[in-house]
Amino acid sequence: MENLQSEWGTFIRENRLTPWICAAAAALSYGVMLSGLRIGVDSEYNMYNPDALMRSWYSINRYSLVWLKNLFGMRMLNPFAENLLMIAVLTLCGIFSSFMFYSFSGGSPNMKGFCAVFPLLLLTHPCYVQQYVFTLQAFEVALCMLGCLAAAFCSARWACGAAWGWGAAGVLLMAFGFGGYQALVPFYMAAALGIYLIYFEFHDNQEKMFYLKCALRHLAAFLAGYALYVLIGKAVTFYLFGPEFQGDYLEGQILWRTGSVQTCMAFMKSYIRDVLLGKEEFYPATFFPFALLFALRLLWVWGRKRRREFLLYALAALALALSPFFLCFYQGGGILIRSQMSLPFAAAFFGASLAYFVSAPLSGHAAGSVKKPAAFLTAAVLVVCGINQGTTSSRAVLTAQMTYEADRMTAMQIAEGLRRLGVSEAGTRIAMLGQYHPSMPISVSIRRESVGYSIFEWDHQGPAGVSHRGAGFMRVHGLPYEAATEEEFIKAKEYGASMPCWPSAGSMALMGDVVIVKFSEE
Repeated sequence: MENLQSEWGTFIRENRLTPWICAAAAALSYGVMLSGLRIGVDSEYNMYNPDALMRSWYSINRYSLVWLKNLFGMRMLNPFAENLLMIAVLTLCGIFSSFMFYSFSGGSPNMKGFCAVFPLLLLTHPCYVQQYVFTLQAFEVALCMLGCLAAAFCSARWACGAAWGWGAAGVLLMAFGFGGYQALVPFYMAAALGIYLIYFEFHDNQEKMFYLKCALRHLAAFLAGYALYVLIGKAVTFYLFGPEFQGDYLEGQILWRTGSVQTCMAFMKSYIRDVLLGKEEFYPATFFPFALLFALRLLWVWGRKRRREFLLYALAALALALSPFFLCFYQGGGILIRSQMSLPFAAAFFGASLAYFVSAPLSGHAAGSVKKPAAFLTAAVLVVCGINQGTTSSRAVLTAQMTYEADRMTAMQIAEGLRRLGVSEAGTRIAMLGQYHPSMPISVSIRRESVGYSIFEWDHQGPAGVSHRGAGFMRVHGLPYEAATEEEFIKAKEYGASMPCWPSAGSMALMGDVVIVKFSEE
């Protein structure tokens, strides 16, 4: 541990800009979240029924989320505290990941560019926005992400020959991280593979079969950590729900169980193509070129150095390049963007590696003069990529923020309409027909998954439409209405068939004890 403290002190002295870069990257991407209150989807559920939400997390093996909520007094949602702590923890993730690679490089001064660029590319990646706009779990998932980085660090120390205690710590941290969000499993894999590649790059004169033994230890640590996570999850659900409990949240997302092989292959090919080509804002078109340049350099070094066990290095690089698709392969189709936790890590690693490659010393007297312009140009390109990612992330967060503001205004307008109808009693049931999307300026018109969709659009195809989401959203804003029952909703659809759509006059009506709000004809 004394050696570790010394490494940390040296890292901070030699990479003084890295913490500031991490803080700036997190602020650029998520600073909008601190500018005002935002209650997103599921947050309304947390605010009026936190106990039910905690039980639902236990039922899908996200026990770490519940433990962290209780530990930090966050059981009752506080959006400002969640967002502030999330930004702080993401900043720590960036700093620690840079230190992690610096440490396994043996403290090489040639890693300065890597340590500066990696967290910039990681923390600004728009993919993470889809996860962290879920305010109710933003801090806790970020902390579990940090736990997975620490797990990879500890397991790698043991894999590279340190005492078994490091491996044990890695296994425990894995069980903690995976218990916060299952999509962090491939994130951990990407981190462990990145460490393996860095260690191989900087440590040449190892004993025969060292890197094979190291790889096997990495695998053993991962299997132990995953097994412990599964056992804890089963023990928790057994204690809370009994031996007959069978969860279907995650299992229901596996397309292999219901679709044909041809269908699954088609979905996977489509998803992989979208990621590689950067088909939308949340998948920047940087991962594929960064990975390709890394592969070309790998082939060049292979032909030039002929290092022993280089095949293991190549296989680790291939596994890291495939890590963004592990969940896709497992489920048999494309995955939700908020589940894509490893793509930002892999893209950042391959991109930051370019900064190291062009600045690493060459043989010959003119090496320095050849490298300086190339290193400066590469760093500039990577910084531009990072800032571009950060502004895209910030725009997505702003879209979510402005969508919430529009939803709040809609809720107040509905409440005013109800008062004009003479409805003001607490507990009045409300049936919301169809769905409503507020008019938004083009600059905040991103609409994908968790971003850009009104609360009055969520679950519109459910048995009671958006009524549960909408009524819950109104309740947390002090408007005491309840959702209509399924039977009442069916009658409301018939009653409201001839009504005009919101916000036209007559788009609200009273059907007995139930208020009808008709958003659309759907």
